[in-house]
Amino acid sequence: MELRVSDDGDPMPDVERRALSAGTETPLEHTQGIELWLVRWAVEGVGGRFRVEDTETGTTVVLTFPRR
Repeated sequence: MELRVSDDGDPMPDVERRALSAGTETPLEHTQGIELWLVRWAVEGVGGRFRVEDTETGTTVVLTFPRR
């Protein structure tokens, strides 16, 4: 099952995207909040996947859940 959440605001900053994609932060490159980290950890904790996509109108977060 896949859940897509789209935002038509400003694109996600590259530093945020890199930190979420890598799964780590550094003192020089870190995200502004914990919200997407919590979503990522919860989805991956049940065996799912978390990814961020650019769209023509903004950013989409895609959550893929395993079928059980």
